[in-house]
Amino acid sequence: MFKDEYKATFSQLTASQDTYRKVMDLADKPQKTYRRRGSWVVKVLVAAALVGAMAVTASAAVRHWLGPYFAEQSGLELSQGQVDYIQKNEKPIAKVQSQNGWDMELVSALSDGKKGLILLSVTAPEGTDLSPMLENADYYGPSNDFLPKSEDAALRCSVYDLPGVIGNSYSSWLDDGDGQKNTVNLVINEIPDVNMATGDPFGPDAKWQLHLVDLVHGYMVGKTFTTETLAEGIWDFDFTFTYDDTELSLLDKPIRVMANGMTGDGEKVMTEVTINAVTLRPLGLTIHYGAEGDALDYSRDSVDFEWLDWVDEENRTWYRCYAVSKSGEKIMLRTASGNSEERYKVLESMAPLVLDEIEHILMSDGTKIPIPHNK
Repeated sequence: MFKDEYKATFSQLTASQDTYRKVMDLADKPQKTYRRRGSWVVKVLVAAALVGAMAVTASAAVRHWLGPYFAEQSGLELSQGQVDYIQKNEKPIAKVQSQNGWDMELVSALSDGKKGLILLSVTAPEGTDLSPMLENADYYGPSNDFLPKSEDAALRCSVYDLPGVIGNSYSSWLDDGDGQKNTVNLVINEIPDVNMATGDPFGPDAKWQLHLVDLVHGYMVGKTFTTETLAEGIWDFDFTFTYDDTELSLLDKPIRVMANGMTGDGEKVMTEVTINAVTLRPLGLTIHYGAEGDALDYSRDSVDFEWLDWVDEENRTWYRCYAVSKSGEKIMLRTASGNSEERYKVLESMAPLVLDEIEHILMSDGTKIPIPHNK
């Protein structure tokens, strides 16, 4: 098996990031050449690499790196269809940067053309315990995450004219499952405003740069929020996304639903809103709304299709949207971005939406939007 063929084969399987990196490194090392009778030449890869590939069990082969992330976000056990989608579409990258003993690896990326996910693996020096990041994840991150930002830290894309952080970006810490206290995964979720792009932000011609500055911990001391730098350094990664442009239009005519409006004067109102189009994709959906006759003035008023009915901490109700599977499982759809002038909302899914497995979309007011092939 030649080097490139071997690497291509192994990249279709799933092992730990460490095993993946070792195999790829072995495949890139000079190969021993043995000559046998006549002109026959046999190129032999290091036996350890072959053994490593054969050791990838069937259970490992169906657990891609972003699978645990979606399971944790949705609170559901992923279906085989969802696992298959991740395996087919998660793009291995395996780039490593080391700063002051801290390794940051850009493991993989996944996109459906509207949303992108980036998986990073963090390895601290031996003896460092990173488990608190999983227990109190909201207060840990690169300094260009939720915490106080470094001015030069950014997630950039070449088809945007805007500098710095773009779109609606957030991150989540994730147990990497290797049992080591000094390793942890970080997932960055990015939903750019495609209307502000000069091209396709997730297409092969869009060059992305992830520029991370320091790793910090924020915490409360009394009533004061303070930060502690866990690791100083700059980690730079250049990469691209790829995606399968799969989407499905759900409506053949407009419908009206109840939604939560906010007037330009700050008044909350429950009102009927016209939905003109709903486009379903593997990682979410887009709702285009608004028509003459709607009570809201969309030039100054805003609308949400999910909302919190809050009285106090003990009396509050979330009204959410869901993708409901044929087996009855509800996958939450959460508002990720939108544009009032363009009158659309992007809702992201907490787990992949396999079109053949989804029965209908359940809006927050109880309206069911069937999937066309189920009508």
